[in-house]
Amino acid sequence: MILIQMIRNRFLFILFLILLFSLSLNSFASNNHRTPLIETINSSNKLEYSGYYINKSSKKITKLSIRFIAKNKYGEILEANTIRLINNSSMPLGPGEKLYYSFMIDSDPKNIYTKKLYFFNE
Repeated sequence: MILIQMIRNRFLFILFLILLFSLSLNSFASNNHRTPLIETINSSNKLEYSGYYINKSSKKITKLSIRFIAKNKYGEILEANTIRLINNSSMPLGPGEKLYYSFMIDSDPKNIYTKKLYFFNE
């Protein structure tokens, strides 16, 4: 009986954390391309992000990048990375198509106070 209670409490706690992360990440994605974004902490205690980008335009996209910026509580930039998602005109992202992505950041999650994610075409 105690084991079942422990499992139930752990499950409820994990569910609460997932809900909390999903609510806090609503402002994390770019306003133009709000898509689900999942934030997890891997076994190396690093933040990993997974999500997808939807081409909402009527044109094919041949170049697409993500810029991630993490700041500490004093507003200092801890990490700023640009990750190319598409850099090939022979494999464009067509109108309405999704592109799945995943990336990891190196900063210690305990030191991150704010996070921003921007999508941009070059």
